[in-house]
Amino acid sequence: MHFKTSPVKLVSDIKIPILLIHATDDVVVPVVQSRIMANELKVLQKAYDRIELEGGNHSSEYLWHRKKYSKL
Repeated sequence: MHFKTSPVKLVSDIKIPILLIHATDDVVVPVVQSRIMANELKVLQKAYDRIELEGGNHSSEYLWHRKKYSKL
C-alpha cells in the first residue's frame, strides 16, 4: 500500500457513514486494503459497513453483484 496517498490517512476527517464494497479476487487493489480501512474506521468509531464480494474482480465484468446489491 502507498501510505502517502492512502485514504486511511483521512479517516479522522470522515463525518458520514461509509460503505466499503470490495471483491476478494481483485488484483488491482488487494482486498486487504479495504480491510485495513475498515479496521481504521472501527478504531476511530466511524460509522461504516463492509461487503466482500466472494470471487469477484476489479472490473465491471463481475456483474452478479449488481443485481444482488442494487437495492442497498
